[in-house]
Amino acid sequence: MAWLLLLLASLAVAACVALVPRGHPAYPHSPHFDAARQIFVNPQQLRGVTLFDGATGLLKMLQRDGQYGPAALLPTVSPDWPLFLKNDNTPRFIWFGHSTLLMRLGMQTVAVDPVLGPSVSPLTVNMRRFQPPAALLADWPRPDVVLLSHKHYDHFEEHTLRALAQTPAHFIVPLGLGAYLKPLGVADSAITELDWWQHAQRGDGALRGRFGQKRGGERIYYSVDSAYGPHFAEIGRRFPDLGIAFVENGQYDRRWPDNFMFPEQTAQAAADVKPRRVMRVHWGAYSMAYHPWDEPVRLSVPAMRALGLQPLTPLLGQVFDAGTVTQEWYLGVK
Repeated sequence: MAWLLLLLASLAVAACVALVPRGHPAYPHSPHFDAARQIFVNPQQLRGVTLFDGATGLLKMLQRDGQYGPAALLPTVSPDWPLFLKNDNTPRFIWFGHSTLLMRLGMQTVAVDPVLGPSVSPLTVNMRRFQPPAALLADWPRPDVVLLSHKHYDHFEEHTLRALAQTPAHFIVPLGLGAYLKPLGVADSAITELDWWQHAQRGDGALRGRFGQKRGGERIYYSVDSAYGPHFAEIGRRFPDLGIAFVENGQYDRRWPDNFMFPEQTAQAAADVKPRRVMRVHWGAYSMAYHPWDEPVRLSVPAMRALGLQPLTPLLGQVFDAGTVTQEWYLGVK
């Protein structure tokens, strides 16, 4: 049976600081919560986004929307659901673009940052999806667990979460995120909030917040919206023998240098956690920065191989595992 180690990098090192909604409980026992200012904080000093850079960046994206996406449709396959749901203790995965994943771990289906909509912008007129997802939510097997990394539009899609709130799924989220789920219809009893190093047991799998401790079995690492820092090496020390690492790769820009990692930083972060295989996420569905859609993987894959890593690049919708042989399909898309 598979044990799931999901390390939510966005809990700590994302450059954004999450404001706590009115009426939200404080977290006096968390070293990452400033009760006086009612905000979550990062131990690592990060460079914020200036008002000027934020405003000019948004204007540029509005003016050039569509310029950075692919000219042709990306190769996609319909998910092989019987293979995905096969109960043989092999952890299997499906990538739907950007950071949205389905994971089959033991007898459980885990939906990670489920975002399938046409836009991840608050304006909805830009940052539009390149093409329809490989499968709609109605076609998915019912998730047992929904894992949310943080509350950005490209990771927290309200209409999808409202639909999932009507299922028996349990939501595993960072501290503070539960307050945003309750108005969407998610019951208190269906929410577990985790701080760094904490974990929750769900069925035959252990889900852990940020970091954690070994309980045995397959280990999977998931990291998005993170600045590069010493925490990656700490993960590698605390949790040796990671199976697959899903590491953020895309949407970087000099205007927000500590919100997302640049390709060479992605490669180094993956090398620090020392997985058997590494897959880049946070690309392949939306353009949210001023680089070509495929630049992150074109630059990070050679850097990863130079560091002795084995990258995974499955097709959209493809069922894959740690042993799957994949091709660099993006090189054939203009």
